[in-house]
Amino acid sequence: MWKIFRRWGKVNDVFISKRVNRRGHKFGFVRFTGVGNEQWLAKQLDNIWIGDQKLHSNLPKYRKMEGNIDRGFT
Repeated sequence: MWKIFRRWGKVNDVFISKRVNRRGHKFGFVRFTGVGNEQWLAKQLDNIWIGDQKLHSNLPKYRKMEGNIDRGFT
């Protein structure tokens, strides 16, 4: 998975759950570092097919504080 997502930027972390969501679909998370345009990246990732599975992307609801620097949200 690292190789697939490396195409769009520096990958910091990849997590794929063994569980499924309410609809019975597998899910996972990819964390990128140094993303300039988050909406563009989400749109690009939303068009990926891995085998016969379509990837669906979205932006995180909650932002993680990095040290003492808030990422622009209050």
